[in-house]
Amino acid sequence: MAQATRRLPESGPTTGAVLTIDSHAWTVGDRATYGSSESGDVEEWECRSGTAVAYLLREGRESPKWFFTREVPPEAVALPGGEVLTRWIARSGATAPPAELTYRGQTYRLAERVDGTYRESDGDATAKTTWEYWDPGHAFNLAIERWPDGTIDGYHGRYLSADEIAVGGTAASRAAWVRRYVGPALVILPMVFFFLALTIGQVDSALSVMLLVVSGVWLIAASVRASGPGGISLLATPISALLFARFPPLTSMPGLAAVLVLPAAITRWGTMRDATVGRASRGAATAMIAVAVLAAGLYHYFWFAPGPRTFEQYLLAIGPALIAAVIALLVSSLVIKVSD
Repeated sequence: MAQATRRLPESGPTTGAVLTIDSHAWTVGDRATYGSSESGDVEEWECRSGTAVAYLLREGRESPKWFFTREVPPEAVALPGGEVLTRWIARSGATAPPAELTYRGQTYRLAERVDGTYRESDGDATAKTTWEYWDPGHAFNLAIERWPDGTIDGYHGRYLSADEIAVGGTAASRAAWVRRYVGPALVILPMVFFFLALTIGQVDSALSVMLLVVSGVWLIAASVRASGPGGISLLATPISALLFARFPPLTSMPGLAAVLVLPAAITRWGTMRDATVGRASRGAATAMIAVAVLAAGLYHYFWFAPGPRTFEQYLLAIGPALIAAVIALLVSSLVIKVSD
């Protein structure tokens, strides 16, 4: 049974709640405020997903506007000439913001500079300066935050409506859901395997069905998280399986090229949208390669392997799926690292 979701209330989320934004789940943490006498205060909630950090901002109390921004490495932001922003600041000691900045190939123009005060939920206050930049279409924002101790933070985000934010249960309830369903699944799956083995009469056939079902669920779950790139991963899986059935992924040039190029292309597309989608795309691309290679290997095993088939033959059929998945994961991780 899926957890019920609801629309984000105007008062904002509660600590520990799980927000789903762009098909990605975030756990809400501390609340703080930031603003100045000119701009007024803006409330913000820290959101985390693994190592990724983002903030949900609320502007105004009556009919509030919502803004979601993800942390990006400031070293990935540069001046139009190509000099990295942090190096430029260290070299010149500049306190005034440049007129333009670039991030992931997109140019952003300076909109305003805000010298305000950041107040944490426990009452601690710190001065902070924010440089606000927008792309030409005013769709995406690039913010550079400068702190008194010299720290520089970067954020990339956009405005969104409350309807685009689904509020689920708390992180604790999600952990309870995992305990409720994952534990029984670990008991049921072996039982299903033995049932299939007795029904079909062949252990390798039963195990193959189990592997295809489990890997298929993994592929679908990873693709849903990756949004657009995930859809491409789903569509590319059967095509890739046909390719690998004709060209082995590890022993032919076309097959090996597909193992390298497809995950890189899908992950790169994800990173061009934002860092979180890039990481989700890595999972979808890895699952795509694993499922496609597994399907091709099982096809060759059941249709072409000479009988009587042996355990060693079965390992040769499914082993390349694991190796290809590791290669895809490494390639996708390299793409993310280079993109950052």
